[in-house]
Amino acid sequence: MGSLVTLKFHSVSCSQWAYEIGQVPRHKSQAKGTLVSVMVHSASRSIPNNFRRGGTMGIEAIDHWVLVVKDLEETFAFYRKLGLEAGWQERPGGRGTRPIIRISETQKLNLYVIDRYEIESPTFAPGYATGSADFCLRWEGTVQEAQDFLKQAGVPVLQEPAARSGALGPATSLYVRDPDGNLIELITYGDPKYR
Repeated sequence: MGSLVTLKFHSVSCSQWAYEIGQVPRHKSQAKGTLVSVMVHSASRSIPNNFRRGGTMGIEAIDHWVLVVKDLEETFAFYRKLGLEAGWQERPGGRGTRPIIRISETQKLNLYVIDRYEIESPTFAPGYATGSADFCLRWEGTVQEAQDFLKQAGVPVLQEPAARSGALGPATSLYVRDPDGNLIELITYGDPKYR
């Protein structure tokens, strides 16, 4: 596939995960179904022993998310503006292709078009709704560079950047929405302007 991530996004393919020390993992209830927030942790940070690889869980990384969308072409266009690769992936067993957004070589977003998904997977369709996802992408540069990039791409920022707590500790982030209303957080660590 060539270069899978363009511009400034880091791959989030780490071998460990954790929640912030002293906090209970957060679950975000949606009107239809539940979205569980899982944060990926860098191998270079200190995390509780029971969350290290080989511990009780054995989770390595997030592999993919599923986004339920209304308009596939509009979704492709939006994520391409963010510098991600949008296209089709072969499905195993000769079952055709599926639409995806590639985040890195090891992570992707599977896209399900809501009308088609309800017909093809009726047992899974209840509880799925467009605009119910909330996820975070790590940005390599400063928050100002992220704002400039988004402005140039024509993607409005929802609010001014603010201090947040991410998987790697204190950070700064901002939020945008995709065409279906999914909330996308861009987070950066070590921006001196927001310390």
